[in-house]
Amino acid sequence: MSDVGLNVIVLAAFGAVLSHIALFILGFRFNPLFLIAGAFMFISPLTAAVDLPAVGALKWVRLYLTVLLLLVAVLGRRLRIGQMGWVLLIPLGFYTFGAFWAGGPGTILQALLYKGMMLVTLIGGMALASSCRDETELRQSLRLLLLPAAAWVLFILVAMALNPWTISHLGRLMVMGMNPNRIGQTSAPLFIFCVYFALHDPIKAIRLLGYLGAGALAIIILYTGSRGAAGQAAIGGFFLALPLFRSPLYFTLVSIIAAAVGYGAWQFVDVADNTERFTNVSFETREEPWTYAREYIIQKPVLGHGWVYGAIGGDTGEASTQNLHCMYLNIIAETGFIGFSIFAAAVLILMVRGTSLYLTVLRAGLPDKTIYLALAVCASVFAHGVIESGTIMGSTLNCMMWGFSVALFDTIGRYVERQAWYRWPHAVPPGYHPLPA
Repeated sequence: MSDVGLNVIVLAAFGAVLSHIALFILGFRFNPLFLIAGAFMFISPLTAAVDLPAVGALKWVRLYLTVLLLLVAVLGRRLRIGQMGWVLLIPLGFYTFGAFWAGGPGTILQALLYKGMMLVTLIGGMALASSCRDETELRQSLRLLLLPAAAWVLFILVAMALNPWTISHLGRLMVMGMNPNRIGQTSAPLFIFCVYFALHDPIKAIRLLGYLGAGALAIIILYTGSRGAAGQAAIGGFFLALPLFRSPLYFTLVSIIAAAVGYGAWQFVDVADNTERFTNVSFETREEPWTYAREYIIQKPVLGHGWVYGAIGGDTGEASTQNLHCMYLNIIAETGFIGFSIFAAAVLILMVRGTSLYLTVLRAGLPDKTIYLALAVCASVFAHGVIESGTIMGSTLNCMMWGFSVALFDTIGRYVERQAWYRWPHAVPPGYHPLPA
């Protein structure tokens, strides 16, 4: 047994060395932050696959990738937090440091580690957006995200093909012990990126891959029966489709393709039981956790409990944030109405400035469509938070994409300054100023 353990350690060390060498070499050609983020996007959901033999090791890999992403961004001077980034970072920083009034010293340390991982993931997502020097680098770097999307789809499809019991007795998709909502929560943001490639990438081959990926991920989301994931995907798709409204013919063509994919999933894939969940607007399944949330809030309404947590992992006693199945209720329960007021003010500022930037891009007539990606991801994460708390629960894909989308507003604002000030001076509002030479 010791020999087997030694062999595994040697193989893991060898694989780590090769991975770092590959990252160093590929970093000369591609944005290294997006390469690390791509690995994180695939590894992160696998840490919830309790039936995977190496799930414990994968959790350490996820943590390492999260820290490595931020470390490379700082050392490479690619991290730049703009105004919009600080607007989101301040309330979530307050939420993180709520750990100091969470209880005893042991609880405070666990809370700081758990919430701190969320904050590092958020800042890592911001580093992705700020690391691109211009629109061309951003567009090329975004294409790298097709790799984790393809890997995730292949992993799910292979698991479904090898194990017919991936569809649980409830009729919902469960792969390697992963919760259906976690599968959906991973598939939804990847679906949004694939739709962005399908609709707005100038290269036909990339657009085709985007259509294929979006179709496969849509079927996976239907299999999960996750209403939160379906809503997140639908809202993100709506914002990405906004430019199509000005082109009726293209909009009709895309609508026909989407309808054909949906009809094929309905007819040839057994998802009838799950689709009934999507038409059920009842929140009965949320009644119990929302009741707990109300009790927490009543107990400490001003500053909250600092951290609401529960024991998981059987006898290990490993603690994690208690999922109240509503991100906003978690924030109130843990930081009280003071913390929630700061967060609500941040949401309002993001809405106003995001809308202002969107109108600025339209007036300037800029051809770049990344503003729609920023709107799609940001709005969909906020909407998903109404019935799920996964975004603020540790190191998740939604958390990273949240930081990415908000920082992308700042990045697009810098692009507008460079391009529109000299070419369309009438289109730039008073709040924007040209960048120094």
